[in-house]
Parts: sequence; C-alpha cells; structure tokens
Amino acid sequence: MKLFSLLTKLFALTSAAALSIYAYIAAFIRPIGDDYCISARLIGYDPLTASLIKYWYTSNRFSNEIAAWFTDLFGPRGVAILAVGSLLLWLAGLTWLLYESARLFKIRWDLWTGILLAEIVALVSYYTAPNLFQSVQWRPGLMTYFLPLVIYSFLFAGIFRRARISVNRPSTTDLDGTSRPSALDYGLLATITTLFFGAFFAGGLSETAGALHISILGLALVVNFLWNKTPTRRAALVLITATLVGALLAMIGMFITPANAIRLDGTATPSMLDVILRSFTYAVQFLTEAARLLKIPLGFTFASGAALAYLYSKSNDFSLSRRAWLGFILIPILTYLLIVAAFAPSAYGQSFPVDRVRFPAHVLLAASLLTLGGLLGLLAARTPLPRWTATLVPLALFVLALYPLWTIRNNYKLIPEYQSRAAQWDARDASIRELAASGEENIVTWKLPGIANVNDLGPRPGHWINYCAAIVYGVDTISASQESP
Repeated sequence: MKLFSLLTKLFALTSAAALSIYAYIAAFIRPIGDDYCISARLIGYDPLTASLIKYWYTSNRFSNEIAAWFTDLFGPRGVAILAVGSLLLWLAGLTWLLYESARLFKIRWDLWTGILLAEIVALVSYYTAPNLFQSVQWRPGLMTYFLPLVIYSFLFAGIFRRARISVNRPSTTDLDGTSRPSALDYGLLATITTLFFGAFFAGGLSETAGALHISILGLALVVNFLWNKTPTRRAALVLITATLVGALLAMIGMFITPANAIRLDGTATPSMLDVILRSFTYAVQFLTEAARLLKIPLGFTFASGAALAYLYSKSNDFSLSRRAWLGFILIPILTYLLIVAAFAPSAYGQSFPVDRVRFPAHVLLAASLLTLGGLLGLLAARTPLPRWTATLVPLALFVLALYPLWTIRNNYKLIPEYQSRAAQWDARDASIRELAASGEENIVTWKLPGIANVNDLGPRPGHWINYCAAIVYGVDTISASQESP
C-alpha cells in the first residue's frame, strides 16, 4: 500500500528530526562534576590498572574507566562524542535487532518501518526520562545506565543472527570419514566469545542494567529450552548461555568487591526478602507515577504501534498465531517483572531508584507499549471492522507522525543555553591550560552554572570536584570564584 509507505517515511523523518535535536544539544556537552574524577583516575595509569584501582577502592563497576579512557582520547570533546555516538549506535543496534527478529521469525522486512520502530523507542525513552542530562548526556550516568543498553541491543541482535544462520551451517568431512569444524563453526565460536566478553564488559558498567540483562537472558533461556522446537534451538541455547555466563560473572564480580562496603557506608545489609519486597513496591510506584504523569507520550507509543501494525498487516501477508491474545497478559507481567529486576540493586541499597537509574525502566515501558499496540493492531486487522476504519487509521497515523515535531519545542529552547555554556567552558579550559603551561600552580578561574543538579567547579580548592580537576590539568589547586568574562 503506497499510502502506508508514504506515512511510514513521513513518521520516520519527523522522529529523526526530533532525535536530531537531542543529538545536537549533546554535541555541546562538556566535562562537569564526576567527569573530572573519572579522567583523573586515568592520569598516570593505563585503563586496566585504573579500572582495578576503582574496583577495589571506590566502586564495584569495573568497566567504566575503560570506556572513559576511550572517550578521553578525543580530549574534552570526548564526552560529547560519547553522548551523540551512543544515541546513533543505539538506533543502529535497535534497527539491526528488529531486522534479525524479522528474519528469524520469517516476517517481511521493511527498512523504513524498522527504522521508525527503533526511533519511537528511543524518542519516547528520551522524552519521558525524568533527568535526561544525567541519564544519557552526562558521562558518568550515560556509561552506567545508557551505554549498557546500547551494547545489549547489539548482543541480542548477534544472538538472533547466529541462531538464524546456524541452521544452514555446512559440515566438512575428511577423506577418512571423520568430520571437523567448518569455517562457519569457527565463526560460531568467535560469536560465542564475542557475546561472552561483550556481556561481561557491559555487566561491569552497571549492576542495574546488569540485573535487567540477566533477567532477560534467563527468561530467553527457559523459553528456548521449553518451547523452541525449531532447528535454531541448539544454537540459541549455546549463544544465550554464553552471554548469560558473561553477565553473571560480571554481576558476581560487582557483588564481592570490597568497594561495596564504602558505597553502603556502614548500612546494614538488607535481607533477600526485604530486597524483593522493596523491588516489587518500587516497580508499582514507578508504573503508577508513569501512568499519572506520562499519559500523552505513553498513549502515543501504544497508538503508534497499533496503527503501524494494522496498516502493515493490511498491506502484507502476515500470519498470526491463534494464541497471540495471550500477549495482552504476558507482556504486562513480563514488563513489570523486568522493572522489578532493574530496581533490585537500588532496593539492595535501600533507596528508591534516583532519576537516572530509572532510565532503563522507561525504555522497557516504551518497548512494551509499542509491542502491545502492535499486537492490538494485528488482531484488529484480522477482525471485520466498519469501512470507515480504512480512512480513520491512516489519518490517525498521520496525526501521530506529527507528534515528534511537537516534542522539539522544549528542546529547541535549550540550544542557546547549551551553546553559551559550551563556549564559556571552552574559553575557561583554554585559559586554565595557558596558565598551567606558564607555570602557575594555583589557578583561580571562573565558575559556570551546574546542569540538572550536577555541580561545576566551586570556590573551595579542597572540594572533590576541584581536586579532581587540578589533577586533570596537572596543577596544585583550582578554584572557581571569578565572574565569567
């Protein structure tokens, strides 16, 4: 149907326009707060040694310094490159995951629809995030709660791809009749190795995302073992197991580090029952607040899935299982349980998840509502409906395609503020480096306003942010007490 194709492309373009504003703002991000300490730990140490020191004495997350080392290769602009690059990579990973899912389940692939679905998940997740800066733009929060999701999208896509192509894996037989691994077998081994180490690295970025990852993989393992009767079963079990083992080892490593005693700060270790009860309570509280405060964006997500699936089904030969209606029961239950898993580390720390910790839950909510809407659209396409539906649904999709443009207005107003701050930060950075190069050891510079409850350099040289900044710039002290020029 040409109309469906046209509307899908329009929707994808408006969503891309909305996301491009987020990317453009992220290009003006500069180091602030914990960014200085992350870079300071790398002064005089290779990334592996810096990671071990942090793991043993400061934090249980052992992969962050390696990611920070890579961004520091690009200088102070590396934090902006990370923020922009993570968004683009996430869109690519989600699109690849959707492509592999379509190929695995023998669904006709439409590139524009796949890109659009990835964009909707990303846009709604960004738009509903309670503290966007701390979640996906500020390097400490991004590496902990967003970067793992980016990596997971590629890991899941890799599992789907290798499981799919393993069905047609050729075998090689020698002249004496013995068999040996073919080139594709070595490819399978390489994929297993990549999945294991990828899951281990991603798990070392965050216990919150790690708990979510482990829960999804554990569920996928059980589903494949019990219900997958296709030729992909054996390869899928091996691939999922390898990824799960990597994620579990990362979680165990984060659990046994002595740094946990510092983070808990003498707080009594809660019982497992308390952790479980708190996790379930926090998940209910989160969903209740989301339903109360985010009616429009969440409704947009559900309606988009329904309209796209309905028109897709009408323009393509798509078969739907008779038990598909069970998705209306299973998807909400699974979404709730996965949110519980993501909140469990915070429950262990005996606090409701702070804003940036809740970002993975917003992603889950967006993906599940899009899926539920899609399921409703597919079932509606198989149900006799009045003739006016053929006109109403495309009209609804057109209106939905305009919604991303509405989300731009608030973000567009932030551009001058971020541009001005970036220009002031760049000027201050150049001034500090010039003074340091001239031999000045105790530098007094100007202060910049904080962003989203993240503080910048202050007037006290002994403050931890100033202390870390002094290490980064290679001077004795830095204080920020002057007025910005």
